[in-house]
Amino acid sequence: MFSKAMSNERKFWLFCAMTFVSFVTVSMLSYLSVILSDLGYGSEQLGVLLAFPLVPTLVGMLLCGELSSRFGVLFCVKSGVLLMLGGYLAQAVCISNFEAMLLIRGLHGLGYGIFFPAAMMYAKQIVPKEQLVYYFGIYSCMIPTPNLIGPWIAERLYAVCSIESYFLLTAVPLLIGGLGIWGMMNQRGTAQNSTLIRESYAAVFANNRALIPLVGIFCVGIIYGFIPSYMALFLKQKTVSVSLFFSSFTAVLLICRFYLLRFVSEVDRTLLVALGFLLMACSYIIADMSTFYGGILASGAVFGVGYSVVYPNLSVYLALCFPEEQRRKPIAVFNMLFFSGIYLTPLCGGVIIEQSSTSFFLGMLCSLSLLCALGVGAMYCVSRWKRCC
Repeated sequence: MFSKAMSNERKFWLFCAMTFVSFVTVSMLSYLSVILSDLGYGSEQLGVLLAFPLVPTLVGMLLCGELSSRFGVLFCVKSGVLLMLGGYLAQAVCISNFEAMLLIRGLHGLGYGIFFPAAMMYAKQIVPKEQLVYYFGIYSCMIPTPNLIGPWIAERLYAVCSIESYFLLTAVPLLIGGLGIWGMMNQRGTAQNSTLIRESYAAVFANNRALIPLVGIFCVGIIYGFIPSYMALFLKQKTVSVSLFFSSFTAVLLICRFYLLRFVSEVDRTLLVALGFLLMACSYIIADMSTFYGGILASGAVFGVGYSVVYPNLSVYLALCFPEEQRRKPIAVFNMLFFSGIYLTPLCGGVIIEQSSTSFFLGMLCSLSLLCALGVGAMYCVSRWKRCC
């Protein structure tokens, strides 16, 4: 489909475009909680289904390391897209069967777990090394950016389509993106050094300094996990358009990634993380108290600022705990803990919401974010006091 002589720059921008198109479909999974609720699934069943991809996703991430060392990262990227597409399409016929949906959600999670790290590695391979941070930052935005339009499209298609038609139509972007990725990747990827795969993960947790960012990113995953799992259902219950929160959150996230972080690069990293946790807590407070469009837009924007500050600073914090040649495993653990938190949220949330309410569960996540802000803020104050003494 594409020339073998395609330049790396052209490959990069095409890969960005195909990833964006593919994840328009993936972003529509944020509306799955609304569909399952309408079909009569209880809160506990809903929580299990939304959280079930956790283990397959982590297995996929571990498999990706082994598969990429044997067959190259391109094999993993293509396999991941194929599994995600198969899992998404199968929902059209199995959505009413709880046991079948468990398998389908697991298949999608396995595909995502294989695709995500492989896609990141491939993007790093084809960009100029002297501009790695800039280009990699652009590519990493291609996964959340579809939230600007995906939930909006899902909300409107669901209102006018049957369940089967809905899943078939919303799978079209992933099909187009998948075909584009398969077409452009007609050469074998570079195998990774297999000795890296055999390194122990235990050494990561043995580093006491690394425990702070690792615990921090796990908490970020738990707090953020409400958005892809329950936010659409929460807003639907408030009779507010689902797209309001997702659009403002994603737009502000992109603005902060490209502009804000440049201006705060000299600010103490610990202080930024504390402020980020505080903003995420404030966002959930605003969302819970708001019954009008402006409040929901503000909630998404505030969360976008907080999340955009916390995630990269915790990532850098962790990287600085290890020599450059030993950062592969810590970064893998970092991502695994983040996704673990995301999927544990609906698992716990399903039980809690069944016994109380979605608003109560949101309050619990808000409290966790505030506790994290206080804890990190205390660390900042102690470090400043030590420097002054």
